[in-house]
Amino acid sequence: IENASQHPPTSASANVSPHWLAREILKRTDVSNGEICMFQYPTTFRDFGIGMNGGGGNFIRRHCIRDIIAGNSHSTLNAMDAVDRNKCFHVLNENDLRHALELILNGHFISGRNNANNNEHMDIDDSIDLEGSYEEPQLMQPSFMQHASQESRDQITRLQFSWYDFQSFPRDIVGQAFANLQHVDIRQNANLNCIESIAQLPHLVSLNLSDCPNVRSLVPLADNLHSATSHQQDTGADSILHMAGATDVEHEPVFQQKRTSNLRHLWVRGCNLSGMTRDDWSLVFDALAESTGPLERLTLSRNKMSYLHGGIGKLKSLAYLFVEDNDGAKMASDVQSRRGFELPDELGSLACLRFASFSGNNITRLPRTLGRLNDDCDIHLHRNPNLKYPPLKFHKSVKMMRTFFHKERMSLFIGASLFMPHMKRGQMRANERLYQPGGSGYLTSKKRFEDIVRVYEWLQAV
Repeated sequence: IENASQHPPTSASANVSPHWLAREILKRTDVSNGEICMFQYPTTFRDFGIGMNGGGGNFIRRHCIRDIIAGNSHSTLNAMDAVDRNKCFHVLNENDLRHALELILNGHFISGRNNANNNEHMDIDDSIDLEGSYEEPQLMQPSFMQHASQESRDQITRLQFSWYDFQSFPRDIVGQAFANLQHVDIRQNANLNCIESIAQLPHLVSLNLSDCPNVRSLVPLADNLHSATSHQQDTGADSILHMAGATDVEHEPVFQQKRTSNLRHLWVRGCNLSGMTRDDWSLVFDALAESTGPLERLTLSRNKMSYLHGGIGKLKSLAYLFVEDNDGAKMASDVQSRRGFELPDELGSLACLRFASFSGNNITRLPRTLGRLNDDCDIHLHRNPNLKYPPLKFHKSVKMMRTFFHKERMSLFIGASLFMPHMKRGQMRANERLYQPGGSGYLTSKKRFEDIVRVYEWLQAV
């Protein structure tokens, strides 16, 4: 590390140094709270002012910061579509993150500061002001280096990456570096498209994927949440050979039993799940249902979905469900658009559900099974202007919905009860007229009987 650059890259197009990234991870490690928060502002907010006069960059900068503070980060992403995102954010690849975690895991930082007593082994506090220019570097004692110790890393339970662009999480190394990691939070990542390695964390309890538009399927996540796994036995000597660059080390495969996940909270927002088929959703909900967490909170909002799969009914412990602002039905065919967003009948089997929000989905009708939910379950149906069934006045609570559906069933039952006697009497009168002499039924039966008699007589003659 003593030869590593002490300054972060000046633009996203420059290669991110694993040493710099590892140093940033250690700097942003909060052992007292057990979390690592990797949040970055754009490398220069002036990029937002391209093509604007009169301080446009400052104007957009203020609004971006305001949106981030207010929690409206998705609106900031939409505003940034007009500029080149790669000019504003550091783009990482899997090897950058892997090498950075390997430096931390192998203790290279700790061994590098004991070689000499000069300023080469003093770290520099790299920071960035709101105008996009780096502050003057100030030498400081690298106190954060102690965060690379095994004791400190074992206290980390939460890892967050915001505004960092990378395509996939590195396999295995994250769980090795932070063995007790339970919460993974990835936000505003325009390049993330592979999430299968995230589910391999052994103690994963919650996963947040927000504003990752290139995440197009949750099937890889489901395949790794509960799958038969096999790993290669790695001894201490093999690890040393691997660190030395040896690649011809033979490993004995060791097969393990199925690993069941402990996932309790799953947030998937701002992704593109419109291409998932019903079979894909079935696999996802089967895996989530087998979680020993069990799964209590599920968010599937702003994912361009056109329906909610019936597999949702398998999540018997689900308490909070958010399915909001999915415009997939609007972009589908005309028939699907008229039908609107579809909610399954299986929602009525969620006995533990306490809160459900289906706002902004272009729903046209609700399933009758919603009346089976608990009376204390809050259901929000705002911003569904085409929702006509049941009528608007019955949208306030589950109890009012149940009242409407019960009255509807009773009306159908009473109508059928009154109609059946009339139908039976009509059938009797029709049969009576049909088989009277001269009726069409009588003539048909007479002709059929005479044909049978002629056939019988011919058989007797033969």
